[in-house]
Amino acid sequence: LSANYFSGSIPVAFGNMMEMTYLNVSNNRFEGNIPPELGKLSKLQYLNLAGNKLTGRIPPELGKLNLYRLNLELNELTGSIPEELGNLFEIVQIDLESNQLSGIIPSSFGKLKRMKILELHNNQLSGSLPSTIIGWEKLEDLDLTNNQFSNNIPPELGKLKNLKSVNLSFNNFSGEVPRTLLENNNIEALYLNSNQLSGIIPHEICNREI
Repeated sequence: LSANYFSGSIPVAFGNMMEMTYLNVSNNRFEGNIPPELGKLSKLQYLNLAGNKLTGRIPPELGKLNLYRLNLELNELTGSIPEELGNLFEIVQIDLESNQLSGIIPSSFGKLKRMKILELHNNQLSGSLPSTIIGWEKLEDLDLTNNQFSNNIPPELGKLKNLKSVNLSFNNFSGEVPRTLLENNNIEALYLNSNQLSGIIPHEICNREI
């Protein structure tokens, strides 16, 4: 149903379509809250509600699903990211960018060992990056641009062997850049501009092919 002019609320009755595995209502004009009844769709693997005018919180009931991709970007969602989303053990990609989300990245996200892409930019998220990110064994792309994250960049981030792109720009990160991040030869793009970072840039980084 994507890319149409549907409006009103997302039908609660979608929660009765128990055999549904794929739901895409992106780029419409839906308003109101995300129905928690969607959490009853035990076979749902793909959920895309992006590009609407959805408001309110992300229902914790979505953590009951068996998703490999969750896309809620480009809405007007508020509140924190539910801890329950850390139960999406099959998830490969999470897109929550360009909303009004606040609070921290749940420590439960450390259990998402299959996640390859995490897009959280253009929100109001804050706090530190949890050390549990070491659990993101397959992560390739991390974008946290334009939030309010602070404190040091954890060295665990640089230990992720599959990481290719990291964007931490326009936050409040401070301290030195972890050597693990600078010495990770798999990283192809690293953006750290507009933070409060300090210290020196180790000369070893000049030996990398960029």
